[in-house]
Amino acid sequence: MVTGTVQGRGAVLAYDELGSGRPLVLVHGTGADAPTWGRTVTDLAQAYRVIAYDRRGYGRSTHDPVRDYRVHASDLGAVLRMPGSRRTSSVGARGVTPRWPSRSKAPELVRSLVVVEAPFHGLRHATRSMLSGLAAAKVAQLRGRPEQGAAAFARWASGLRGGGNRKVRYRGIEKNNAWLHTRTAALNLRRLLKLGLVRQDGTWVLA
Repeated sequence: MVTGTVQGRGAVLAYDELGSGRPLVLVHGTGADAPTWGRTVTDLAQAYRVIAYDRRGYGRSTHDPVRDYRVHASDLGAVLRMPGSRRTSSVGARGVTPRWPSRSKAPELVRSLVVVEAPFHGLRHATRSMLSGLAAAKVAQLRGRPEQGAAAFARWASGLRGGGNRKVRYRGIEKNNAWLHTRTAALNLRRLLKLGLVRQDGTWVLA
């Protein structure tokens, strides 16, 4: 695993790189970071040069979080223009829309785009617990209590139901966050498998 940084517009973006071949950029969702992809990086690196970076304001990258997707799309462009990126496939997680490549200022470098958990899914399939959890986090933020807001969101997110409709017990932010990272990585891989990811001759290939 190689780690490095790339300069965005007023921010330094940290990334992890593994594998060789055609570049494949992984963009995590809002509120997460590059390690969220978990073993997905290792599996895809058998067939691609995988680049998973922390969006600005998350993980190891600098700058405060921003909501303007055009800024994040511009950062994606900076990653796409890294040496050796040429024609690149970009895989997006929650919070990424198909507009990102066209707004990245480097659309010619994007060969294909796979959108995982597009933003509209959250509102389209919103539940009462989801809306109440997000509302509690937002109220705390507006009151100038970001840590309280983060805790409210973490309690909702890490309280998702597991297999067999079993509610996951809350064991604290760190332990449930570790579980959530593993669970998210598994869901990402399962979605990629449904989208045509297959194993051929010992390597993973998007059919």
